Amino acid sequence: MGNIAFIFGRTLDDPQPYPYVTLDMEALETSPPKHNDIKDFDAKPTVVATKRDEVFIFGGVFARNLTGIVQMNTTTQKSRFIHIEGFPECVAVNDTYFMTPPNGVFVESQNRIYFFGGVNNMVSYLRDIWYINLNDIPDFI
Repeated sequence: MGNIAFIFGRTLDDPQPYPYVTLDMEALETSPPKHNDIKDFDAKPTVVATKRDEVFIFGGVFARNLTGIVQMNTTTQKSRFIHIEGFPECVAVNDTYFMTPPNGVFVESQNRIYFFGGVNNMVSYLRDIWYINLNDIPDFI
């Protein structure tokens, strides 16, 4: 991602109307997104970098029935929503959202993102480990 860092998430009272900002690491200045096609976050998202120009964003909204992830190209800053079949029940059940989202880790040798931990709105601590196989996701941008 070069000399640019991406800072995802914001609080509801944040005056910046963006779900993320870019930070120039040399000038230490923030800038709004090039494309603002990611919905605002009203909760903390899980962001996982998988390779030099790509991140996956999970959660970040008090949405019910989470059914997918957002993929963003960090060079173009364009994104898309990807529906994922087979999310575990702790993620995809009715009226469930994350108070604290799971952590995500990219395992390059398997081309998977593993998720673990987190707390949902029912104050259930999530103990399962589950993954998204990135080989099943078509190339983007």
